[in-house]
Amino acid sequence: MKLSFKQLTCLSGALVALGILCGCDHLSDEDLSSAGSRLSITSASPSAVTADVSPSSDPNNPTPDDKVTFGLTNGAAAGSGGDILVLSFDVKCQNGTLDVTGQPAAVPVAAGATADVEVVLASGTYKEANTVGLLGVGADICSVKFHGETLGGDPVSTNEVLVGFTFVDVP
Repeated sequence: MKLSFKQLTCLSGALVALGILCGCDHLSDEDLSSAGSRLSITSASPSAVTADVSPSSDPNNPTPDDKVTFGLTNGAAAGSGGDILVLSFDVKCQNGTLDVTGQPAAVPVAAGATADVEVVLASGTYKEANTVGLLGVGADICSVKFHGETLGGDPVSTNEVLVGFTFVDVP
């Protein structure tokens, strides 16, 4: 079958259009951030935690929780309607000491804004129950990542940020 110039032109146009459509689901990070909400961790304080794992002998003064405050920034343009609701976070440690999934209270992060979220990464109760194991490990490096969704229900996640832990017994 011999194709005419008109048929070849239409076929070429259709192939180009198909190629463009097939590539639309592979947007770069820059295209994604300009297209909608992008949540990122911009700070962690403290980024190195000295975790006292000493069992408390005073029930009125229990082993303290170790908290870290994270700055979460929504990269969408202000006023674009790209607000995000942060719903959970994951902690994965190289030595497996604090591998947990937590749920802070739902935290809204408006488009173009930063919100501080304080989370307990090592509870006093957990540290007391695992004193020997944590002291045996000594230190760990943990990655933290937050998850949420846009107002339209689309899932979003942050980059991973590292937090260091040193487990000590302070009498």
